[in-house]
Amino acid sequence: MNKTWKLIAIAFALLCLAFQRPAYSLGLGAYINSSGGKAWHQSGRLLVADYHGLKNRYMKASGSVAYGAGLMVDSDPDSNGIFNYRLNIGYDRANVLAANRIDLNRVNFINTFGFRLFRNETIKLWLGPQLGINYWWGKESRVTHDMIFVWPSPSPLPISFQRKYQMFGGVGGIAFGTNVNLAGGVTLSVEAGCRGYLARSLKPLEGNPPSGKVNAVEGYLSFGILGRVN
Repeated sequence: MNKTWKLIAIAFALLCLAFQRPAYSLGLGAYINSSGGKAWHQSGRLLVADYHGLKNRYMKASGSVAYGAGLMVDSDPDSNGIFNYRLNIGYDRANVLAANRIDLNRVNFINTFGFRLFRNETIKLWLGPQLGINYWWGKESRVTHDMIFVWPSPSPLPISFQRKYQMFGGVGGIAFGTNVNLAGGVTLSVEAGCRGYLARSLKPLEGNPPSGKVNAVEGYLSFGILGRVN
């Protein structure tokens, strides 16, 4: 065996040692969640009637709600290990309750890094930060009225338009979780926390119809079920 192959073999052995860990069970399952909080949205000006829009400024915070479901993987749902890694991949339906309700969809990829707080035969409590990315899309329908001068008297003019939202963003927060480990290799998960979303529009805010973007802060509650695989 020449030196190159020896170096490759040594590097591979070191890599295996680096990733070596106790034989904990892996959790695979699904979850449902709901959330609520505040959202801020920025809109492009409507070219045909730009005096009706938000003129590229952030509006006053509006309420927001969301609900969804997805798949979940947990690296260590039931052992005495100090650390567990959780990946959530899911879909949410979100609504910004502004003067014109904004209906949004988002796909989340969220990584949670948990650290054990307490553990007994049945319950495991953990706490840790979250980081992730997401993709948003949706729309805002709006009808406005303004007074224009049409002889012989002023008349209201309805103007209808629809803003499009297509965004890519990041999410960060903190999570507190409880794993209840049942017989038969089943774990029930309850998770709560707070997340902040920062998004960037993938379309120019100016346009006809215009586009927009949304940032949000939400508290959330999630329920899941995992099957433990050794």
